[in-house]
Amino acid sequence: MTGRRPGSSQKKLSLNNHKDATRFKTQCSITSTEGTYEDWPGMVEALNVQIREMTEKHGPNHAKTLTVINELASVYREVSMSREALALYQEVYVGCQRSLGDSHPYTLASLSNLGDMSLRVQPTG
Repeated sequence: MTGRRPGSSQKKLSLNNHKDATRFKTQCSITSTEGTYEDWPGMVEALNVQIREMTEKHGPNHAKTLTVINELASVYREVSMSREALALYQEVYVGCQRSLGDSHPYTLASLSNLGDMSLRVQPTG
């Protein structure tokens, strides 16, 4: 997983470490504390490049690919592009289900992200 500013101390996720599920769920929170979203279009462009690279290297449902998609969704969430974020969180959830199963911590974390974003997008009243 790449796409952070040089010198970032964020660690890669490991499929063997279930404690990483929390990190998977809050990826962009870590990123947002490292800087601002003033250059969010640049972040989106860089993450899209990474998604293409990860998809080519690992496939669309690999944890590394899904992690970068989750990061992009989080950027969209932070800049109030809720519908775009929702679509990507849905993609991550489905990919986690396919590759990891329904009860894997990454799948459950992605479901939580999807649920949170669904509540934001649903009209109230």
